Amino acid sequence: GDELVDIFVHGEAGFPCWRIPAVVLAPSTGILFAFAEARNYSGDQCYPDTAEGHACFHSSAAPSCVGPRSLALKLSRTGGRSWGPARVVDWNGANPAAVYDSRSDRVVVHYPTPGNDRNGASGRKAIGGTNTKQLICEPTGECAPPTSLDEWLVWPGGWPVGLKPGTPMHISAGPGLGAQLTHGPHAGRLVFAGHT
Repeated sequence: GDELVDIFVHGEAGFPCWRIPAVVLAPSTGILFAFAEARNYSGDQCYPDTAEGHACFHSSAAPSCVGPRSLALKLSRTGGRSWGPARVVDWNGANPAAVYDSRSDRVVVHYPTPGNDRNGASGRKAIGGTNTKQLICEPTGECAPPTSLDEWLVWPGGWPVGLKPGTPMHISAGPGLGAQLTHGPHAGRLVFAGHT
């Protein structure tokens, strides 16, 4: 029968809580990619807001911020029966939305940044832009540094009731999985849900 395997376990790698998983397969290598938020002190039943470090979630002036949530990745080369160690691919990332791009043979992840982009006390630097980013991984598991998507993820269309037309509105990717169109004039295009 089928066996259940816990991929991310609370407390693992020093993170009190794991949330928002997204798992995709790279068919060319058979490797499964599992992304998730590694949460530090974001409250939300992950860590009490009174815990040391919670100020990073509430104030960009906090001295040791690396962002309340980080984007982590685990790989499985055994069809999900076992998983390698968690590695942080961005110290300031959340809500991963992942998809396998069959045209480029890569895994693509869009995600927003919940904290700020300053060096933490540990010297770990959050990479890329300040709102939404893209991570591209080879089917073997190597990922390039994240790139900012801030400039083209500003909605140019209609505005919700109550917002003055023309007000800049940021559209944030994720969470969940993306999709790749297979038919029609835009076949191959990657599509992600988002929120503002």
